Amino acid sequence: MKKILAFLLIALSSVISYETSLFAKPRVNKEDMVIGAYVYQSKKGIPDPQLVTHVFFAFAHVSESFDGLYIPDEGELKRVADLKKKNPEVKVLLSVGGWGSGRFSEMAASARSRSSFAKDCKKAVKKFHLDGIDIDWEYPTSSSAKISSSPEDTGNFSLLMKDLREALGRRKLLSIATVCNAKYIDFKAVLPLIDYVNVMAYPLPKGYTYQMSVDAHIAAGVPPCKLVLGMPLYGGENEETIGKRCDYIVSHNLKGGMYWQWNSEKEDHVLAKVVNEKLRVKRGLKNVLVLFENGGWHKPLTDVLVPWLDSLAPSRGYAVTGIRNLANVTEEFLYDYDAVLQIDCPPYPWPKEAQDAFIKYMDEGRGGYAGYHHATLLGEFDGYGMWDWFSWFMGGIRYKNYIAETCEGTVRLEDSTHPALSGVPSEFKIPEDEWYTYDKSPRLAPYIHVLASVDENSYNPSSNIKMGDHPVIWTNTSVKARNIYFQFGHSPKLMENEAYLTMLLGSIDWLLGNK
Repeated sequence: MKKILAFLLIALSSVISYETSLFAKPRVNKEDMVIGAYVYQSKKGIPDPQLVTHVFFAFAHVSESFDGLYIPDEGELKRVADLKKKNPEVKVLLSVGGWGSGRFSEMAASARSRSSFAKDCKKAVKKFHLDGIDIDWEYPTSSSAKISSSPEDTGNFSLLMKDLREALGRRKLLSIATVCNAKYIDFKAVLPLIDYVNVMAYPLPKGYTYQMSVDAHIAAGVPPCKLVLGMPLYGGENEETIGKRCDYIVSHNLKGGMYWQWNSEKEDHVLAKVVNEKLRVKRGLKNVLVLFENGGWHKPLTDVLVPWLDSLAPSRGYAVTGIRNLANVTEEFLYDYDAVLQIDCPPYPWPKEAQDAFIKYMDEGRGGYAGYHHATLLGEFDGYGMWDWFSWFMGGIRYKNYIAETCEGTVRLEDSTHPALSGVPSEFKIPEDEWYTYDKSPRLAPYIHVLASVDENSYNPSSNIKMGDHPVIWTNTSVKARNIYFQFGHSPKLMENEAYLTMLLGSIDWLLGNK
């Protein structure tokens, strides 16, 4: 275990880019990954339909009248759309916009012009037998590409997505291309309307990485299952470099990858073949969402624990996404996760929408849940009120006190047959923990099944802060979702504790239905 900890501490220097691409994608989804190619110079060649799943024809533009669609070369669009005759599985989308393509701001500013533009997009989809529309507005509220802009663009962009979805219907695809730092777009508003986000992680600022691009989008509330990571086929990128980016997409279970653009490389299209070979896989990983703090007393543990979980996840059949911003926890966001881990993240600051989404997630059994340590800091803190449902969920308890100096304690299992505790010794020590006490024992709630308790006489150094009956691992049997809570989780020394790591991994496997 000491070797594991040493490895983690070394790795942290390159891994602590939280929020996060330590992490990955959502709910088990057996559909093919997206292998997308933008085609800009179509007269120089069009994609091999056996090497891609999606083709984005670039570009159409907003009409000069600000209320319609202008397609510069309809003949070329038809030629690209005819790829479907060679491979009916290929999806062909019309990409509208691109760098320097303007008139979006004026079009999106009024309901009439938005509606007219959306209807024009629908006509084009029908006329050319397309599979959808890709919007590449670079960028709402910005005039960096020497196009018009307005402070209202971000809100109007969201309204435009709504109009496009209504016009296209649910059977057609609607995607957007976004800047690497995830700025300019209200993702929370548009995510229910779009199928995926094409992250333009090829024109990167100095010092910025594609991993940082993924992190930025997840921090903005985009679940990895909607992220299609961009890569350049220009500028001398070699097979190894492209291959590594594809490996990242697979191991983090993103929606897929796309590249700019088909005719950027030599005619043998070696890099396109690498992308196809690497990404032509089924997405089968399950998905675990980690809610965590990144400050205070608990940071030293999360700094090593979260990267450790991520490093092991692919080999254990799942991928991990870590977030700190609870405002991103919506019903749609949670839908894509098979388990939620609340690691040293308190319950009281959750926004109402996040609370409601989590309650529905648990009541409907959409996935499993494990809480650790700080998850039972229940009461009124920092100006927040008690989350009554969560208090009930944990056994109707209220936080009362804790051992601030921390101490070692001996934990004894009460139900060693529980699958989450498989392989855990019947008695083990937990180092340097705070050992919360409550106004009453959760055991008193008839729906709580206690799995383990701490022997308060074993505290070292001893403490007068005691509960008497002191459960530290339990589960709520009255909700549909599998769930478990571990009270300890304070010191990074836990990463040297075999019993703790066995419980941690065992509980995740149990939540995911793997045991």
